[in-house]
Amino acid sequence: MLCTVVADVMLGVGSGLILRSGASSGGFDILAVILNKRFKIPVATVMNICDATVILVQSLKQPLSQTIYGVIVITISATIVGRIVTMGTGESQITIFSEHHAEIRNALLNELDVGMTSFIAETGYRQQQMNVIVSVVPFQKVVPIKRIILDVDPTAFVVIGEIRSVLGRGYTINRTG
Repeated sequence: MLCTVVADVMLGVGSGLILRSGASSGGFDILAVILNKRFKIPVATVMNICDATVILVQSLKQPLSQTIYGVIVITISATIVGRIVTMGTGESQITIFSEHHAEIRNALLNELDVGMTSFIAETGYRQQQMNVIVSVVPFQKVVPIKRIILDVDPTAFVVIGEIRSVLGRGYTINRTG
């Protein structure tokens, strides 16, 4: 089992570095790279579909233990490939619940040039309306944003999540266009 995990990590790192450079190792990733360039389908999605198909066909003729090892290989290596390919380009979604939303909004706009969306939500416990700020930002901006939020409102409720893909105005479409 340990050998499987170590091999998966090495496979994931190697494949990720190859794909990150825009190249291919000659396997299913050729199809993945082509579909990504033509139709913007994520490389990881195509590779996972291809790998899952192989495992499914293998499961018909191989012992269950080999199928389980195959699933482990796909899961670990796909996760690592995804991390390597998107390294340094990750985005984070920040959701801010604060009674001081206007000050936080102005500070984020003026100090960090952060785009955002605001909406009104109802709190669960008190059932009060509250303005909520949602922003998708490069991972590198998370720490400065957290500092600004805490400076303005130390009691703000902040949720930060990892985003795999972002499309639209401000990311793939010019923000002023």
